[in-house]
Amino acid sequence: MPGDNRGRVSLEQFIDRTPLSRRQRIIIFLTFLVLVADGMDLAITGLVFPRLIVEWGTTIGQVTFTVTAGVLALAVGAIVSGPLADRWGRKPVLLVGFLIFTVGTAALGVSGNIEVFIVLRIISSIGLGAVTPVALTLVADWVPAARRAQMVALALSGTALGTIVGSYLSSLLIPSFGWQTMVIVAGLLPCSSYLSSCALCPNLLSPF
Repeated sequence: MPGDNRGRVSLEQFIDRTPLSRRQRIIIFLTFLVLVADGMDLAITGLVFPRLIVEWGTTIGQVTFTVTAGVLALAVGAIVSGPLADRWGRKPVLLVGFLIFTVGTAALGVSGNIEVFIVLRIISSIGLGAVTPVALTLVADWVPAARRAQMVALALSGTALGTIVGSYLSSLLIPSFGWQTMVIVAGLLPCSSYLSSCALCPNLLSPF
């Protein structure tokens, strides 16, 4: 009968009934990398502020304001990312948010004073706030229900690894090259890696 949908399966049902495909695994891996960059940011930022106090004479009040503004910007990014993802799709919002976050972080390395640093930190934090919930939602949407909690937890563990990597890189780069080099590397390295992956597989965020 026309319009009879009996026997048809929804996309969600199809995902739940099939094993993880190559592209789905790539989605999980890239989300993991995004959250590694998130963890690196958390580790590096805490190590940069003492240098700002020494080199720029930044006050504790300015540091507190920067941290507070960054946290509020994270919340703003997280709040607006949902409606934007519903309207424009998760892939564009994830990509744009990640670019804002990574490029904004790298730009901190060329900031000449605390005022410019604060503005750039707010911008990068908005991008970071948008990236995390969209990335995790993307994983949850495109993996079978039976493995959803496992894969989301795996992707989220990237934050912990990023904290370790960020701390290690900071111990190597900051004493020898300065904090500016550290934030530039922390911003451009994940950005270039992510864009290279997208260039090699343009449709990788489409799981089938």
